[in-house]
Amino acid sequence: MNWKEEKIIYNFVDNFVDFPNKYAITMFFTGCNLNCPFCYNKHVVNGEGNFSINDVIEKKTQIENCFNNFKIGMVFSGGEPTIQNKFEDIINTFVNDHPLAIHTNGIIIPNFKNCFESVVLSLKFKECGIPENYVDILRNALYYYKECKQKEINVVKVKNYLDEYTYYLNELKEDIDNLGYKVIFSNNIKEGV
Repeated sequence: MNWKEEKIIYNFVDNFVDFPNKYAITMFFTGCNLNCPFCYNKHVVNGEGNFSINDVIEKKTQIENCFNNFKIGMVFSGGEPTIQNKFEDIINTFVNDHPLAIHTNGIIIPNFKNCFESVVLSLKFKECGIPENYVDILRNALYYYKECKQKEINVVKVKNYLDEYTYYLNELKEDIDNLGYKVIFSNNIKEGV
């Protein structure tokens, strides 16, 4: 089977929400390298893939044809998009013709040059299964994505983890400030997709 036909996407939606100032298709990839007890997309993480990259390409083409070849943004989310076996190939499918955004936990750094215009790094906690050197890993992610025009760190407010996320933010404060990241606090919500 061609990798573009593999059902690795739980769902995809077109919207104005997931990519600041752009109309985009957001792909929610199945699977994750962590196990966060407060995950609001557990159904995506643990779910079966329902769609392939070819399905997304077909939808993208339909939208572009409706809007006279208007180039929409492509958002890679999940689950965790960077764990996909063919992630670099997936990115290369869209990189030349579309602005790209990624929503990631930042633990896996792609092994290709950053080509994203927007990044949302989700801060995680020990109970999620993060590595011991998480601060260093997150710092590497901050620098990898530093060229993005829009950079956010998403902190899901869960009262049991207040001290832990305060520690991480304090450890990374200078890097966050110097690189121009915006820290966003969001409430823990129910399943989102």
